[in-house]
Amino acid sequence: KWIKGLTTPGESTELANPLILKYRRRDEKRYHTVEISKGIFRIGRSNDNELVLDNKTVEEQHGIIYQRYKGNQVFYELVNNGKVNPIVYENREENKKEYLKVKEGVKLEDHDEFYIGDIKFRIYIPGFIDAVGTERVIMKEQETEEDVNEEE
Repeated sequence: KWIKGLTTPGESTELANPLILKYRRRDEKRYHTVEISKGIFRIGRSNDNELVLDNKTVEEQHGIIYQRYKGNQVFYELVNNGKVNPIVYENREENKKEYLKVKEGVKLEDHDEFYIGDIKFRIYIPGFIDAVGTERVIMKEQETEEDVNEEE
């Protein structure tokens, strides 16, 4: 599933061009948007996560998104920490859902989708590099009108 021999930046490493993560519960029409600007981004119910989700289907630290490097290539990996409720990854290449085992990771591609409990996530990977030193908000949540019309 994942490429061996990759390195991960430290927790405080700020990304020059942050990822965009959109998420919503099944009963919501609008997506919430979070900008991921650190090399390690934790998702779960506990307050020590970067994205805290108060939802009974989400575990304390359910998943982690890592920025990984191999040479000068940058990749993103989603790792499942859910023991009771695994992360469900939508494998577009094989047109099927994959249930990730504990500590199992999958390489994320632009527009990939996954579920943590009953919450749907969609990832947007930037296609260009900003100038180094650009000031960014670590995590920003917002809703946009275009999010309302996105398909499930």
